[in-house]
Amino acid sequence: YGGPDQRLLLATFDRLQVDADVSRLLQRQQFINSLELSDAALSLPLDPENPQTGWFNLTDLTARILASGDRFEVRQARGKLEGVPVTVEGTLLKPARLSRPRDRPAGTKGEALDLVRDRRQWLDALRAQIQQLDWSGSRRPPRLDLRLAGDFDRPADIQLWARLRGEDFRYRDR
Repeated sequence: YGGPDQRLLLATFDRLQVDADVSRLLQRQQFINSLELSDAALSLPLDPENPQTGWFNLTDLTARILASGDRFEVRQARGKLEGVPVTVEGTLLKPARLSRPRDRPAGTKGEALDLVRDRRQWLDALRAQIQQLDWSGSRRPPRLDLRLAGDFDRPADIQLWARLRGEDFRYRDR
């Protein structure tokens, strides 16, 4: 992504399967039908420009994401966040396509990078809350079920419903 050397790390992942329609690609239409991750690791730098940034990491991730029309549908996503089993489902409206100003100076990332940072701030807040859980005395970790709905262009307005359940765990005070 962008930058003077045309490189900027936005995510790392493994075991990604993409279902695409090449004929729609040739017509410059949306061509990705779905994404599937299977026992994968996904890492997102919270600020891609800062090498010292924190990371949002999901491990043991299995997910199916359908791209249809103007939305992404997350189905049967499960993984581990900070060691806590997490399930996720929901629908998110796709981000608006950003126009690239012709007069933007070379090497600047502009509005797109600002949007990436904004969209990832709420992930960092979730990660910080999970880190406050202490289940060292429990035979099994708590489980977090998430349901989300919203619009990628308005990350502050994304609705997230969460249910945390488990035995013998506590929330640490800072």
